Amino acid sequence: MATLILQLPASSFDRKPVDASIRNNMQQQAEIFSKNTELARHLRENAAEFSRFEGNLISAAEGQIPGSLLITSCNPGEGKTTSTAAVGVSLAAQGTNSIWLVDAHFQKPRLHQLLDQVNAPGLTEVVLKDKSWQEAIRPCKELNLHFLPAGEFFDHPMSVFRSPRFRSIFDELKEHFDCIVFDGPPFLGVSECAYIAPMFQGILVVVACEQTRWELISVVKTKIESVQGNLMGVIMNRRKYYIPEILYKILWHVSGTYIKSPTLAPSCSYPRDSEPGE
Repeated sequence: MATLILQLPASSFDRKPVDASIRNNMQQQAEIFSKNTELARHLRENAAEFSRFEGNLISAAEGQIPGSLLITSCNPGEGKTTSTAAVGVSLAAQGTNSIWLVDAHFQKPRLHQLLDQVNAPGLTEVVLKDKSWQEAIRPCKELNLHFLPAGEFFDHPMSVFRSPRFRSIFDELKEHFDCIVFDGPPFLGVSECAYIAPMFQGILVVVACEQTRWELISVVKTKIESVQGNLMGVIMNRRKYYIPEILYKILWHVSGTYIKSPTLAPSCSYPRDSEPGE
């Protein structure tokens, strides 16, 4: 059963208090991306949540950070790309993890905008035009984070993923980085995510609360399992607490279903991705 890795409340009212040292650390990370107000703002506002993210991920992965993560969503507009950027920064900010962040959403690439980078050369050129990944990959300022953009617009992404060179590069980079984080396209409506899902040690699905229908979440879960993918966790975006969170825990315990319920994790807030299709 997938673990609830993050809860993302709809407003600042639901955010948890944060220790001053943690706040200062995330403030420093936010300053790195100060040119991009969207990413910087969320790093500052969700310091407490980011400080606990790595621990939640390690717990879900049974003791260690997974070597590769695919982040997807059911539909466009659920906050997937912003979540992916924040996940990469959060893991890299720990100081001991070398992170490779990849934009694999060829139809609507947006990670390069959040990270103040250009979009080419990127994954398309590395796989299809034999450009070396060392030439295309970009270090992200003071963080131990490296970024590979999607590259020039390409309307046949399956050609990239089916290429033997893609698999070769993927395996090679797993030896150079502690964790590879892919921003994939939404799972429904395209075939790319289902095709590459088995390659990853873990898959995280971003779900927009009160927007994504439960039936669609169930469909995505079934599809991931049918291709032998490892659905490691869920990122719940824009969750609203209609009663205090502590009461949820009490009700779970009293009803006897606490163990069956997802593990409660930190909460933070990401906006709807600004580009349609994200």
